[in-house]
Amino acid sequence: MTAAQCIYRKDASDLHIIAGSKYPANGTVYGVSALFPHPNYNRWIRDNDIGLMKTSEKIVETNLVRPITLGYDYLVGHMNCVATGLGPNSDVLKWIEVETVTNAQCELALHQDNHPFITIRKVCTKGRHLVGPAQRDSGGALVVADQAVGIISWGDYFECGKPDAYERISSHKTWITNTMSSM
Repeated sequence: MTAAQCIYRKDASDLHIIAGSKYPANGTVYGVSALFPHPNYNRWIRDNDIGLMKTSEKIVETNLVRPITLGYDYLVGHMNCVATGLGPNSDVLKWIEVETVTNAQCELALHQDNHPFITIRKVCTKGRHLVGPAQRDSGGALVVADQAVGIISWGDYFECGKPDAYERISSHKTWITNTMSSM
Protein backbone atom coordinates (compact mmCIF):
# COMPACT_ATOMS: atom_id res chain seq x y z
CA MET A 1 0.00 0.00 0.00
CA THR A 2 1.23 3.48 -0.86
CA ALA A 3 0.02 6.90 -1.96
CA ALA A 4 -1.56 7.01 -5.41
CA GLN A 5 0.79 9.89 -6.28
CA CYS A 6 3.72 7.47 -5.92
CA ILE A 7 2.41 5.07 -8.58
CA TYR A 8 0.17 7.27 -10.75
CA ARG A 9 1.22 7.01 -14.41
CA LYS A 10 4.17 4.80 -13.49
CA ASP A 11 5.17 1.47 -14.98
CA ALA A 12 5.18 -1.43 -12.50
CA SER A 13 8.38 -2.85 -14.02
CA ASP A 14 10.24 0.33 -12.99
CA LEU A 15 9.37 -0.11 -9.30
CA HIS A 16 10.37 -2.46 -6.52
CA ILE A 17 9.63 -3.03 -2.85
CA ILE A 18 12.34 -3.54 -0.23
CA ALA A 19 11.39 -5.50 2.88
CA GLY A 20 13.24 -6.53 6.02
CA SER A 21 15.59 -3.62 6.67
CA LYS A 22 15.56 0.12 7.20
CA TYR A 23 18.68 0.18 4.99
CA PRO A 24 17.67 -0.50 1.35
CA ALA A 25 20.95 -2.24 0.56
CA ASN A 26 20.30 -4.83 3.28
CA GLY A 27 16.67 -5.67 2.52
CA THR A 28 15.06 -8.23 0.25
CA VAL A 29 14.00 -6.73 -3.09
CA TYR A 30 10.67 -7.71 -4.64
CA GLY A 31 9.61 -6.76 -8.14
CA VAL A 32 6.22 -5.15 -8.75
CA SER A 33 3.92 -6.75 -11.32
CA ALA A 34 0.86 -4.48 -11.14
CA LEU A 35 -0.16 -1.06 -9.84
CA PHE A 36 -3.60 -0.08 -8.60
CA PRO A 37 -3.94 3.67 -7.95
CA HIS A 38 -7.39 4.53 -6.62
CA PRO A 39 -9.68 5.07 -9.64
CA ASN A 40 -10.94 8.38 -8.18
CA TYR A 41 -7.49 9.75 -7.36
CA ASN A 42 -7.41 13.50 -7.94
CA ARG A 43 -3.81 14.60 -8.29
CA TRP A 44 -4.66 18.30 -8.10
CA ILE A 45 -6.08 18.14 -4.57
CA ARG A 46 -4.58 14.74 -3.67
CA ASP A 47 -7.96 13.24 -2.83
CA ASN A 48 -8.24 9.44 -2.75
CA ASP A 49 -4.43 9.40 -2.56
CA ILE A 50 -4.10 5.66 -2.02
CA GLY A 51 -2.80 2.84 -4.17
CA LEU A 52 -1.89 -0.82 -4.02
CA MET A 53 1.03 -2.65 -5.58
CA LYS A 54 1.16 -6.33 -6.42
CA THR A 55 4.54 -7.96 -6.00
CA SER A 56 5.93 -10.32 -8.63
CA GLU A 57 6.33 -12.99 -5.97
CA LYS A 58 4.94 -13.61 -2.50
CA ILE A 59 6.74 -11.67 0.23
CA VAL A 60 8.39 -14.07 2.63
CA GLU A 61 7.56 -13.52 6.31
CA THR A 62 10.52 -13.44 8.71
CA ASN A 63 11.21 -12.08 12.17
CA LEU A 64 11.69 -8.67 10.46
CA VAL A 65 8.93 -8.91 7.83
CA ARG A 66 5.32 -9.48 8.79
CA PRO A 67 1.93 -8.18 7.70
CA ILE A 68 0.44 -5.23 9.51
CA THR A 69 -3.22 -4.99 10.40
CA LEU A 70 -5.16 -2.27 8.62
CA GLY A 71 -6.92 0.06 11.04
CA TYR A 72 -10.49 0.65 10.03
CA ASP A 73 -11.54 2.70 13.05
CA TYR A 74 -12.14 6.40 12.48
CA LEU A 75 -9.31 8.33 14.14
CA VAL A 76 -10.10 11.38 16.22
CA GLY A 77 -7.81 14.08 17.56
CA HIS A 78 -5.09 13.61 20.17
CA MET A 79 -4.04 10.07 19.23
CA ASN A 80 -0.33 9.21 19.36
CA CYS A 81 0.96 7.75 16.10
CA VAL A 82 4.20 6.93 14.30
CA ALA A 83 4.91 8.08 10.73
CA THR A 84 7.58 6.46 8.55
CA GLY A 85 9.50 7.70 5.55
CA LEU A 86 12.88 8.36 3.98
CA GLY A 87 13.01 12.09 4.54
CA PRO A 88 14.65 14.63 2.23
CA ASN A 89 18.29 13.57 2.36
CA SER A 90 18.37 9.94 3.38
CA ASP A 91 18.25 6.43 2.07
CA VAL A 92 17.44 5.08 5.52
CA LEU A 93 13.86 4.46 6.62
CA LYS A 94 13.07 6.68 9.60
CA TRP A 95 10.16 7.23 11.96
CA ILE A 96 8.78 10.10 13.99
CA GLU A 97 6.09 10.43 16.64
CA VAL A 98 3.10 12.56 15.68
CA GLU A 99 -0.31 13.29 17.16
CA THR A 100 -3.60 13.42 15.30
CA VAL A 101 -5.57 16.64 15.15
CA THR A 102 -9.22 16.88 14.14
CA ASN A 103 -10.02 17.74 10.55
CA ALA A 104 -11.65 20.97 11.78
CA GLN A 105 -8.40 21.96 13.54
CA CYS A 106 -6.46 21.01 10.42
CA GLU A 107 -8.64 23.13 8.14
CA LEU A 108 -8.44 26.06 10.54
CA ALA A 109 -4.63 25.89 10.70
CA LEU A 110 -4.32 25.67 6.90
CA HIS A 111 -7.18 28.06 6.03
CA GLN A 112 -4.96 30.95 4.94
CA ASP A 113 -2.66 28.77 2.87
CA ASN A 114 -3.28 27.39 -0.59
CA HIS A 115 -3.59 23.71 0.34
CA PRO A 116 -5.47 20.71 -0.98
CA PHE A 117 -8.90 20.42 0.51
CA ILE A 118 -9.20 18.44 3.77
CA THR A 119 -11.90 15.83 3.07
CA ILE A 120 -13.32 13.20 5.42
CA ARG A 121 -10.89 10.82 3.71
CA LYS A 122 -7.95 12.62 5.34
CA VAL A 123 -6.48 12.39 8.83
CA CYS A 124 -4.17 15.17 9.98
CA THR A 125 -1.27 15.15 12.40
CA LYS A 126 1.19 17.54 13.95
CA GLY A 127 4.69 16.46 14.82
CA ARG A 128 6.09 16.82 18.26
CA HIS A 129 8.77 19.46 18.72
CA LEU A 130 7.84 20.99 15.33
CA VAL A 131 8.88 17.85 13.45
CA GLY A 132 6.74 16.23 10.77
CA PRO A 133 6.95 14.27 7.54
CA ALA A 134 9.38 15.60 4.95
CA GLN A 135 9.74 15.53 1.19
CA ARG A 136 10.12 11.96 -0.10
CA ASP A 137 7.92 10.64 2.75
CA SER A 138 4.75 10.46 0.64
CA GLY A 139 3.41 6.92 0.60
CA GLY A 140 4.83 6.14 4.05
CA ALA A 141 2.68 4.61 6.75
CA LEU A 142 0.92 6.26 9.66
CA VAL A 143 0.67 3.65 12.42
CA VAL A 144 -1.16 3.57 15.76
CA ALA A 145 -1.14 0.56 18.11
CA ASP A 146 0.40 -1.76 15.47
CA GLN A 147 -2.25 -0.85 12.88
CA ALA A 148 -1.68 1.05 9.64
CA VAL A 149 -4.24 3.87 9.73
CA GLY A 150 -2.99 6.34 7.12
CA ILE A 151 -0.68 6.98 4.20
CA ILE A 152 1.38 10.15 4.01
CA SER A 153 -0.21 12.33 1.33
CA TRP A 154 1.10 15.88 1.77
CA GLY A 155 2.34 18.37 4.28
CA ASP A 156 4.01 21.67 4.92
CA TYR A 157 7.47 20.22 4.71
CA PHE A 158 9.25 23.46 5.47
CA GLU A 159 6.62 25.18 7.63
CA CYS A 160 7.12 23.67 11.07
CA GLY A 161 4.05 23.56 13.25
CA LYS A 162 1.50 23.17 10.46
CA PRO A 163 -0.53 19.96 10.18
CA ASP A 164 0.28 17.26 7.65
CA ALA A 165 -2.36 15.20 5.81
CA TYR A 166 -2.62 11.44 5.38
CA GLU A 167 -5.06 9.40 3.37
CA ARG A 168 -7.34 7.71 5.91
CA ILE A 169 -7.23 3.91 5.35
CA SER A 170 -10.63 3.43 7.04
CA SER A 171 -12.22 5.50 4.26
CA HIS A 172 -11.12 2.98 1.64
CA LYS A 173 -11.96 -0.37 3.23
CA THR A 174 -14.35 -1.45 0.46
CA TRP A 175 -11.99 -0.39 -2.33
CA ILE A 176 -9.01 -2.14 -0.65
CA THR A 177 -10.99 -5.36 -0.12
CA ASN A 178 -12.37 -5.39 -3.68
CA THR A 179 -9.01 -4.57 -5.26
CA MET A 180 -7.15 -7.18 -3.21
CA SER A 181 -9.67 -9.86 -4.15
CA SER A 182 -9.21 -9.06 -7.86
CA MET A 183 -5.39 -9.36 -7.77
